[in-house]
Amino acid sequence: MITFFNTQSAKLYGSGWVWLAYNNSTKKLEYRQTEVHDQLTELNSNLTPLLNLDLWEHAFYVDYENRKTDYLSGIW
Repeated sequence: MITFFNTQSAKLYGSGWVWLAYNNSTKKLEYRQTEVHDQLTELNSNLTPLLNLDLWEHAFYVDYENRKTDYLSGIW
């Protein structure tokens, strides 16, 4: 799941938020991307957020400059 999460998150072009969520209906983990930090539960009330990661450049530029993949690896 970590590899999948990082690979999908690295593909996010521009800015946004990525989520690891638990789907209460299917009883499975899901990966989602949103433009707004609180949009996940507004779009689907069956999802319980487990991890929310800010991928706006300001979140990682000071420590990682433009190395988004290093930032993603560093959260684990």
